[in-house]
Amino acid sequence: MTDEGAKAPSPRLLAARLGIGLAQGFALYAVDHWSKELPAVWLGTLMALAVLTPVVALGSLGVLRRRALLAWLAAALLISAGLGGYAAFVAGSRVAGHYDDYIPAILFTGAALFILHHLIVPADAERRWRASYERYFDEGWKDAVRLAFAGLFVGALWLLLHLGASLFELIGLKFLRTLIQKPWFAFPASATFFAAWKLPRSAID
Repeated sequence: MTDEGAKAPSPRLLAARLGIGLAQGFALYAVDHWSKELPAVWLGTLMALAVLTPVVALGSLGVLRRRALLAWLAAALLISAGLGGYAAFVAGSRVAGHYDDYIPAILFTGAALFILHHLIVPADAERRWRASYERYFDEGWKDAVRLAFAGLFVGALWLLLHLGASLFELIGLKFLRTLIQKPWFAFPASATFFAAWKLPRSAID
């Protein structure tokens, strides 16, 4: 474990994470908005890119060296786009506009990217092609914990928003309820809060 892993994110890194989250949110909104007009293959490709590639970027920032970071992001982009588009192509036009049919492909691709990510990060940290088993184990389970906490963080956000909306409705104000039901708010808010969560590694050592 390095000292860098225990430090809080720098302002620049935090700004980059929030920017990625916001961009992901608007990308998801755009895909959702145009989902019924896009060909199935394009929809599958863009969905995989919008869901998975930003998460890979969030997990790589401040962890990988620049050259390794750029190479891994390019590879993750190609893997996400390729598998997402292929899944839609195999399923045919019936999946256009139906997100449930994409869930297995997204989950499979996400699992593959998670495994690859935790082969690359430890190796880059140790400056060799094959890292130690301890490093693979530590990096893998700690990132799994952080992903789980990030999901809980987003869940807590929506719980608070719904509670706030209910309280406002008691005094006759429905603007918050109307706001949180809008896709242009829901997607960016969720993605940005997901990106904002960065549990220090020292907290789960």
